[in-house]
Amino acid sequence: MNKHLNYLAIICGGPSPERGISLNSARSVVDHLAPIIKKIDIFYVSPDLQFYHLSPTHLYSNTPLDFDFKLESLSTPFSEQEFINQLQNVDLVFPIIHGAYGEDGTLQSLLEKNNIPYVGPSSSVCNNMYHKPNARIVLEKHNFSTCPVLELDQTDTNQPEKITTFFQEHDLTRAVVKPAAGGSSIGVFSVETAEQAFKATQTIFTEKLCNQVLIEPYIQGKEFTLILLQNPEGDPVALVPSQIQINCSENQLFDYRRKYLPTANTQWLCPPQFEDTTIDKIRSLGEQLFKAFGIRDFTRMDGWLLESGEILFTDFNPISGMEQNSFIFQQGAWMGLTHQELLTYIIRKACQRYGLTFTPVANPDSEKEAVAVLMGGATAERQVSLMSGSNAWLKLRQSNQYQPSPFFLDTNHFIWSLPYAYALSHTVEEIEQKCLKAEQQTKKIEPFQQKIRSSLGLNFKPLVQPKKYSLAEFLQHVSDNFSFLFLGLHGGIGEDGTIQKHLDQYQISYNGSRPEAAAICMDKNLTAERINSAQIPNVSALEKVIFKADETDLESCWQKAQTLTDHPTDFVIKPQAEGCSAGIIIINNLEDLKRYCQLVNKGHTFVEANTFPYQSAEISLMADPNQPLMLEPFIEIDPIFMKKNKLVHTSKTGWLELTIGVLEKEDLYHALNPSITVAAEKVLSLEEKFQGGTGINLTPPPESLIPSEQLTSIKVKLAQTAQVLGIQNYCRIDFFYNTKTQKIIIIEANSLPALTPSTVIYHQALAEPKPVPPLVFIESLIKSAKHSFD
Repeated sequence: MNKHLNYLAIICGGPSPERGISLNSARSVVDHLAPIIKKIDIFYVSPDLQFYHLSPTHLYSNTPLDFDFKLESLSTPFSEQEFINQLQNVDLVFPIIHGAYGEDGTLQSLLEKNNIPYVGPSSSVCNNMYHKPNARIVLEKHNFSTCPVLELDQTDTNQPEKITTFFQEHDLTRAVVKPAAGGSSIGVFSVETAEQAFKATQTIFTEKLCNQVLIEPYIQGKEFTLILLQNPEGDPVALVPSQIQINCSENQLFDYRRKYLPTANTQWLCPPQFEDTTIDKIRSLGEQLFKAFGIRDFTRMDGWLLESGEILFTDFNPISGMEQNSFIFQQGAWMGLTHQELLTYIIRKACQRYGLTFTPVANPDSEKEAVAVLMGGATAERQVSLMSGSNAWLKLRQSNQYQPSPFFLDTNHFIWSLPYAYALSHTVEEIEQKCLKAEQQTKKIEPFQQKIRSSLGLNFKPLVQPKKYSLAEFLQHVSDNFSFLFLGLHGGIGEDGTIQKHLDQYQISYNGSRPEAAAICMDKNLTAERINSAQIPNVSALEKVIFKADETDLESCWQKAQTLTDHPTDFVIKPQAEGCSAGIIIINNLEDLKRYCQLVNKGHTFVEANTFPYQSAEISLMADPNQPLMLEPFIEIDPIFMKKNKLVHTSKTGWLELTIGVLEKEDLYHALNPSITVAAEKVLSLEEKFQGGTGINLTPPPESLIPSEQLTSIKVKLAQTAQVLGIQNYCRIDFFYNTKTQKIIIIEANSLPALTPSTVIYHQALAEPKPVPPLVFIESLIKSAKHSFD
């Protein structure tokens, strides 16, 4: 009699720079498998290869750095033998470590030596896929195309000469420098000269990304990525590939930021804009490579369609990223597979290999309330809205109380019902294009879907089309068919009270504040005026200079700003009515101010890196160039950083930047524990706020930074602040706190805080005396909001 799969172990983390993505993948997998597997344990491998049992609380951290520094105080690491003993008690292991240790075969070898069943390729296959020179040998052995390459070891002498010769031999004007082992997005450089190539190799060696470097000609063509699954008969089945389109005007690559943070400058197109015969050829070659390498269960391959029509495979991923809208789930969704169904398919194949049976736990049928989830919009925060809305929708799909349906607000204020695959799109621009071209999309992908589902042993499943509504039609549809509208919108009409007024007219219950409070919170100047007039002891907001980007007398604005402070300082310029990090830049002279306004007036949607002081990353600008701008003094916060997993704080001004969630129910306000986000620069970036794997959140702040009695006082005062603003249901308030004077300066209040997969408000809810998991947190927001409308 076969043993049944009841106990699954997830292993995440690892020593590579991709360990933050590993944590995101593990979170996503656990979210979707927890309802159907009796027991799941999470094990974490630290950068120094220590083994820990990871609490589900830490699974929702923004990055492993959130808890790395306190792991030793939280739990004792297992020895390798103790780790093995733990794993020998489970039925199946799912390794989800990206990069070194997890994809190079090391972990798989450990599991094999101890006869522990696991998902994914064998250790030797992982080694061949992960190490690019090994993969090249497999490609050449099976007569697959490869491009010229120069391999350099760290110990090689005459590296500059070898690089120069390679450039001359191949007449290169552009090349790619990358580690010989690792993912396809870490430590990859685009260069134009041999000198730049040498500098890039030294960076890879110095940062210890790899001790071997590859230099290849930059490939001119169309980039794609392909997911393959293994069916019960053991045959590989390629799904429909995704095409990756990026703005290459500045020789950009599909790097870490473009892969994991939604941006309109990068598009993931599934189905790709390739001929059907080309898609068939890519799929066929991918299936041949699956067999050539000896892969099992699933994989992801990256490649290029050259201008000549030739297909080149360049990277092989033993463990594909499994974030919520990653390629594997996107391509699976186009085949009619939900996250849970796709993961179940992969696990069943692994179980088959080990003589295990897997029958998902059946959840009791219950009458569920229909909830509409709205996301998208046209603001600078639209991509964060997509992450918030899709995450809330996916979380609520696991609920025993609510049945969610996703809807999308487009740039023209039409609203669309979203099929499953559409809701997993990388950007709002992709969703809008898919909705507008739905018939063409369906016509193109349907024949592939039928063929692929048949090869996977799955029954036919018709594709669902999106439906378009005017705002009035949508409101009536929600009023007639749903008990609640969950707003995942950020900024613009979704957060300034406009949508809220319409919902009140239709008597539709919704999350967040009512129109008046929403309008106040959306306008940073109104927020400041309301706070300052309330005169809460030690709580204030900064005075501001308000102006338009087309202001003719910017010099006068700059002079007014100088009067806001009695000492020389930098200033922050930002939109008056955009949330999060949109358009926020530090400037320190009139020329910077003029340059910023010029970019806005010319309709730029983002500011290129290094345009302004302290700005090493691209920054999105506000969607509406006509909205007012603000200048306010820059608050210099104390330096806080991590060094060898130790928190280092240098007390200078005493100022710290924090954020706090506040909950409201029946006019009672409860502040959660605040968080400090350790920024890489002087202003928190969009990534640090919302992109899992970046930004370190400390929740609650360590006692060494803020003593407990001060923390209690902060929570009381921030609850008062929320009450003064008229907040309902919930909000998140960003503020500065001075540990020396205990003064608080309010930055802004968000009446619809982000609910992205690893957002800080989840950390705060999980840090409550009785931890509140994300799904329960979202359910509680709905219950509380519904109660306020009764």
